[in-house]
Amino acid sequence: MLKDRRLPPLVPDEFEARAASKALTNGKDKQALLRMQKEVSTTVLGGVRELRFVQLGWGNDDALLLAKALGLCRSLALLDVSHNGDITGDAAQQLASAALGVATLDEFSGIPVKALREDSVTELSLEYKDVGVIGGLVLAAALLAGSRSLTELRLDCNDLKDAGVTAICDALKASKESKLATLNISDNGVRLAGAKSVAAMLAVSTSLTSLSLARNNLKGSGEAIGEALKTNSSLEALYMRSCRLGPEDGKGLAAGVASNTCLTRLSLEDNNLKGSGEAIGEALKTNSSLTMLNMSKSSLRPQDGKGLAAGVAASASLTKLDVHENHLGDDGTAALRKAVRGREGFKGWFKGQLAEHGLQPPSFLQPQHLRCAVEV
Repeated sequence: MLKDRRLPPLVPDEFEARAASKALTNGKDKQALLRMQKEVSTTVLGGVRELRFVQLGWGNDDALLLAKALGLCRSLALLDVSHNGDITGDAAQQLASAALGVATLDEFSGIPVKALREDSVTELSLEYKDVGVIGGLVLAAALLAGSRSLTELRLDCNDLKDAGVTAICDALKASKESKLATLNISDNGVRLAGAKSVAAMLAVSTSLTSLSLARNNLKGSGEAIGEALKTNSSLEALYMRSCRLGPEDGKGLAAGVASNTCLTRLSLEDNNLKGSGEAIGEALKTNSSLTMLNMSKSSLRPQDGKGLAAGVAASASLTKLDVHENHLGDDGTAALRKAVRGREGFKGWFKGQLAEHGLQPPSFLQPQHLRCAVEV
């Protein structure tokens, strides 16, 4: 095992370039030093089995140096450069390509590259590995090379950013035989560009049943994901909690929900969806599959409550609605109460007084919560 916690190993050419600026006793000393470094680096890198450069604060220059060194690694089985989130752009691409070019490589930053290529992985959990953009690029290439049997992929908290997520979604989109059912890319620094790649993949997916995009900055992505929902024929659960969605995003998603026939669970908790209640209510009137809708902590106002109430009353499938910690006011709350009253098996959580209905609070509610929740 070779461990270097300062700089990547230097190939002979790079070492010679750096040595040119150093003053030694005489030229003969310098030439001897260069020959010695070439012999040592070629021998050591040629036989090394593991390289770990974790959480060193590396940037693009370091990544490029390591990419050059990997060309000498003839026996490398494990390479770990996780928790170095400043490696992006062309440097990330070059390092990923160099790593994938090592024929003996089994694992890259926790990603089982060899097993994925051999299509021997059905479930892959990489939560909190912080593989970065490079990891996303490596994983995408491995997915393209095989992985027809992979059904579950969990990538939350990996700092994939738009580039890593786009590479992965493009690979899934291109894989005609993909059986992936569960994909979690929560908390990865994804923004609008990455969200559009997710939407493009979702639009053509026929296997994906659960997708989590929570805790990314997806403001402006509602229309693209809504369009994808119009054509997707497999997704059953979509989680977009804390994605900084705005009113227009809510309306865009509503347009997709209106014609979707497979989505059963939609979580939009902790977003700014004020003004989108009416659009989502209209979607509920025509949607025939949605059973759970969570819009709690989403800045909803009385008019939103009224719009949702109209949709809830007409919905043929909805059985659970969560809109607690909003600003529904008496009018919005009353409209929702009226919409769900008498509906067998329906559970709703919204601002009101339990005592007014003679209801017992659910087990997880404590006395301090009773003023902001009601079970119907």
